Amino acid sequence: MPAVEFAAFWTIVPGGVYFVPADAPKSLSYFDFRAKRVRPIFESDKRFWYGLSVAPDGRHILYSKVDEENQDIMLADKFR
Repeated sequence: MPAVEFAAFWTIVPGGVYFVPADAPKSLSYFDFRAKRVRPIFESDKRFWYGLSVAPDGRHILYSKVDEENQDIMLADKFR
């Protein structure tokens, strides 16, 4: 099993594991337990974000990706 990009970037299914490889953080791959091989699934245009899930029938994959990263510092007056 290859290295995973982040602890939240994998999900196990009967027969294998879907994961985001550490050496390709914009791609999703599948590791087949029986064949002991990695198969690329698709490339994303953006980095993946926390979480990954596969539908029970294996036909759909739910994932999130980073579209924009912003951080703001705000001052809250009269905070209670």
